[in-house]
Amino acid sequence: MINRHEASLNMLEGQLKPNGITCTKVIQTVLEIDRSLFIPEKYHNIAFSDVDIPLYDTYSIPKPLLASKLLQEMDLKKSDKVLEVGTGSGYLTACIAKNVKEVVTIDINEGLINKAKSLHANLSFHNISYKCVDVFSSLDFIEKFDKILIDASCNDKVLKLKELLNINGLMVYFYGLPPISNLIVSKKVSENQFIDSNPFECFREPLTDNGYVKKLDF
Repeated sequence: MINRHEASLNMLEGQLKPNGITCTKVIQTVLEIDRSLFIPEKYHNIAFSDVDIPLYDTYSIPKPLLASKLLQEMDLKKSDKVLEVGTGSGYLTACIAKNVKEVVTIDINEGLINKAKSLHANLSFHNISYKCVDVFSSLDFIEKFDKILIDASCNDKVLKLKELLNINGLMVYFYGLPPISNLIVSKKVSENQFIDSNPFECFREPLTDNGYVKKLDF
């Protein structure tokens, strides 16, 4: 059984700080929210290791450094309303919810949503709402958001979600199919204008299951 406190500090000093994670809010968040709660039991011994951990074959929980980079790029504020596309394990949902006013998280997999909802309730989160929806066929949100996160590679159709951003809002997402995707941070500067940046590239699964299944190899 791992020592969570020791593993968390090793994660911070060995993975996060040397790779540019400087935001105090992000560091506090990843230290306080226990990743192992969101990870299949058979992987608990590597919960804080520098690997993406499989979640029911077709999904994975991003490694600590990637999760921290996403949170840092989102520049979360207490007044933010956030849309998360792809609930997955619910780990990133919890990290986001800790730092914002409200999170709406959506996933096509009802089982994942229900599991995440239970974990969030046990952690006393009350600012998260859940929708089981296929984002490719249902983009009928009428509300606006300050931040949108898609922790998966997506195609042009999903980019219509940018329309849901408030002015000065950010959409953080991956674009491009495996093996390499580009992280895009898109800022809405006016009703029809966006400024994009590309901080880094890495592997992320497609938003839908296109037959690609990631396996964890050692």
